[in-house]
Amino acid sequence: PSYRERFIRGARTMAHLAHPNIVRIVREPCEDDEFLFYVMDLVDGLSLHRAVLTRQISLRDTSYALLKICDALAYAHSRGYVHRDVKPANIHRGHIYLSDFDLIRGDDTTGGTRTGAGIGSLYYAAPEALADASRADARADVYSMGMTLLFAALGRDIRLDDLYDVQMGAISAEPAITSVIYRATARHVERRHGSIDEFKAALVAVLDAWPDPAAASEAALARLQGEWVYCYGRGIDFDQSVPLGPHDRTLVVTTRSLAEVASDAIVHFQLC
Repeated sequence: PSYRERFIRGARTMAHLAHPNIVRIVREPCEDDEFLFYVMDLVDGLSLHRAVLTRQISLRDTSYALLKICDALAYAHSRGYVHRDVKPANIHRGHIYLSDFDLIRGDDTTGGTRTGAGIGSLYYAAPEALADASRADARADVYSMGMTLLFAALGRDIRLDDLYDVQMGAISAEPAITSVIYRATARHVERRHGSIDEFKAALVAVLDAWPDPAAASEAALARLQGEWVYCYGRGIDFDQSVPLGPHDRTLVVTTRSLAEVASDAIVHFQLC
């Protein structure tokens, strides 16, 4: 099918999917002076892709955001639709939204995809979607969510060697997260989470066991009160000797500062 047909089909599908985490279409496709367009709600915030690359969102917060995308996909799946193009660029921060349904497939159609034709983004599309998108089911979206989680865990764009590493179980990232990633991105469909709800449940279990950085920072303040320490932070503007204590002559590091350090750095404390 032409890009025009996919553009129209994606917009019309979005218009009929009423979910708080799917971008709302307020005017279906129409044409003006040979320009085809549709109107949707203004989305305030960066794409997840940009937010991760610029370190404006942590892996923990990204994981919580993906739970909402799971809800959006579960809603679409319950109505017979498979997105087939889930990736960080199609997820938006602020109020978490999923967008770009151009490659969607429904129970009543192949989504304009002929048998044997592959579609999707190379690094995020499931192998079966790249080989024959007309046969991709909801587990293709599970794969794409796993690759999106991998992108967040790596904190950079995915490379070809990462596709090999994820299949070999050799990803260097948070161990609890990698267990979810490995299953979601299994090459064989039957080895993945059986549904997006099952993927979500696995991610929730990881997050429930994840240490709270805010609580960790409070504990660090309590332990280090009145001591001089040197903190080395990675990716944040924090690299100086500071005293911690209640007296006027000291500079107290805020809970927020230590929370940022705890969640995005390896921190070394050394008495001065």
